[in-house]
Amino acid sequence: MDLLRGIKDTKVKAFKGWPRSTVLSDLSGTMSGIRINTSFKTPFGNKVADAAAFLGTTTLVVMSVHATAEMPDPKWEEPLLVACLYLPIKWGARAAVRPSVTVDVMEGGVTVRGLLFPRRYAREDIQGFAVEKHELAEQERTKHEFEARRDQVKRRARNRTRYYQEAAHVVLIVAGERIKIADMARARDAHRFVDRCNRALHQMDRLLERREGANRTQGALSAPGQLPE
Repeated sequence: MDLLRGIKDTKVKAFKGWPRSTVLSDLSGTMSGIRINTSFKTPFGNKVADAAAFLGTTTLVVMSVHATAEMPDPKWEEPLLVACLYLPIKWGARAAVRPSVTVDVMEGGVTVRGLLFPRRYAREDIQGFAVEKHELAEQERTKHEFEARRDQVKRRARNRTRYYQEAAHVVLIVAGERIKIADMARARDAHRFVDRCNRALHQMDRLLERREGANRTQGALSAPGQLPE
């Protein structure tokens, strides 16, 4: 797909650290952009993965109890060991549903590729990338506070998983419109991704300015009787 667009991923790191960023070049080898790619956990994906892990572990425990009960010499520690599989299953399920997003910052604009088809935006319309707090964060916090007060009255303790309170949207600001490109379960991951994308924008703008300046200088020197500006 990149070759059809005349783009080649050089695999050379544009910046150190996470998220991963590589230099893009045209077919002649000239730098033409920066690619930022990352996979991430989403609050909804974590919620689905946890539910699937709980259902799967419960099914395995029931099957283990049933099989153990039919043994002539039952070993009841086996169902307990099966129950301990919940955390590994949950971690594996969360990793399995991690989506990815790729942002190509080019001289002429930005291309965003996620689960759907690529979306392209002209550079002159782009104001930058930003982080927004997830709209369900406050709703979840209010719900948890209400349930905590109710449990206190009933003198019971219950652990609640926070899916949205630390989540954030990654948005691309285009002509004043804020376009969501990723929902990340951790706001710090969203901030790191946004910082990397904005840094790539700044880097490409500087590269374009240097090239335009070099072209003006070359043009002025090639014209007799004129000096470069």
